[in-house]
Amino acid sequence: MENPYVTPQVRSVAAGTPSRHYGGMRRLSYILSIIGMYVVLGLVLVYAFSQMSIDSTRQTGEAFAAQVGITVLAAVILFLIAALVLAVLRFRNQGSSGWMALLFIVPVANLWAMWRLVACQEGYKDVGHLDRAGKIITWVYVGLIVLSFVGNIITETSTNSGY
Repeated sequence: MENPYVTPQVRSVAAGTPSRHYGGMRRLSYILSIIGMYVVLGLVLVYAFSQMSIDSTRQTGEAFAAQVGITVLAAVILFLIAALVLAVLRFRNQGSSGWMALLFIVPVANLWAMWRLVACQEGYKDVGHLDRAGKIITWVYVGLIVLSFVGNIITETSTNSGY
């Protein structure tokens, strides 16, 4: 029989380490999967448009354009479905609900959701702070957003200066 007055032995968990396994998709595999999906989508689009220029003399213009359009539309829809599934898996890995993937529909919230997908480590919801890689990714992400806004402002002012 165990002594009830003895302090129980607690397994120590390192600070910042999630205490359970979350499943889903980890940060690096998510980023590599998205890059791979963009490469595949680009190859499909290059193929579709190259066929458009090669076969345009053999087929009627409208029928061929419809065929290429359907191919491109199907590729984009499959890309969006795969991206949504990957986002659900990645949010689950952070300890959040997979329903957060629907934030991509909301215009400003999609930037926050994308940050969560690429920067936050496994179990982020329980840990509450970023690891070192997450902090670096956050600075790069914010820098790219600021750079894109500055680039858009410069482009807009240079094109409108001549009227």
